[in-house]
Amino acid sequence: MTLDTFTTGIIGLLLAYVGLALVLLSIHIYSNWTVWVKSAVTVLGIGLCIITYNSYPKITGWPVGSDELPSRLYLLAIEIVEPDSIFLWARDLDHGIGPTPPRAYELPYSQVLHERAEKARGRLKRGVAVIGEIEPTDGGRNVVADDEGVVVKSSRIRFVDAPQGLVPPKE
Repeated sequence: MTLDTFTTGIIGLLLAYVGLALVLLSIHIYSNWTVWVKSAVTVLGIGLCIITYNSYPKITGWPVGSDELPSRLYLLAIEIVEPDSIFLWARDLDHGIGPTPPRAYELPYSQVLHERAEKARGRLKRGVAVIGEIEPTDGGRNVVADDEGVVVKSSRIRFVDAPQGLVPPKE
């Protein structure tokens, strides 16, 4: 049986949580510290577990949400999963056109974004370099609120052909 990197990471994270639980349990059972110190250590340990649990998907390559979508990105691929999400595989152009690693972005599905993404995917299949840009709204801010009050930038994204000077170099 071979383990892939993701499974190995999950097992390592699980073992770290169990180890931390054992350390916290031993502090509560065997130490002579006051109840306040034991409580503070327990709260700190639980807080670290929550932080690592929320940080882990971001460093493993899982898609990030539309709240982390850069204002300009160099599009590499598009996957549409109707009616749930639209996935973009892209490079962040906010920090220049250098060799930045690509990132996966998960955007909430909308019919307007679906149509725009279909057209952009067609251009990508024809070999045309495509850049995604967030259209500024609300006085220059890059966010809008949808019907449920959730902040969504993806509905304001537009795809344009990349000028030849902005195409990142091939490696």
